[in-house]
Amino acid sequence: MHVTMVYCLTSNKPKYKRMITRLLAMANLGFEEVEVNKIQHTSESLAGVPEDIKNIILSRNIDGIQVKTKHIKRDSNNREVGSVYFNLTENESLGTQKYFALAGPILKALLDGSVLVIDELDARLHPQLTNLIQEFLIRCPTTLIMLS
Repeated sequence: MHVTMVYCLTSNKPKYKRMITRLLAMANLGFEEVEVNKIQHTSESLAGVPEDIKNIILSRNIDGIQVKTKHIKRDSNNREVGSVYFNLTENESLGTQKYFALAGPILKALLDGSVLVIDELDARLHPQLTNLIQEFLIRCPTTLIMLS
């Protein structure tokens, strides 16, 4: 799951976190911030995972991650009255999840100067987000990024 994005958000490199936050804000996805927490896996949280893999994860105490997005709650007069956190994988759209998953590898490739190949960039992604990513990449021509 969104490993590179989580790395960028939790890295001790403030530059990564700043740029990822900016990249998410540019997309105007409807949330104010992202929260990443480690979670302890249980048999219930690993429902659907094959038993042998589940046993390895549980026996080795491998932590999981939970990514939440913070949304502002507003009253009928559009005044801010609080906030609510959504679980990224359960409550956000597939397009938001894909943008989130792509933003980390794109940013890391740009910062590290590595090669990145993205297959079917536009699958499950809103056309405006696809255009935003393409415009962002055009402005940063120092890395080879291949799209199909």
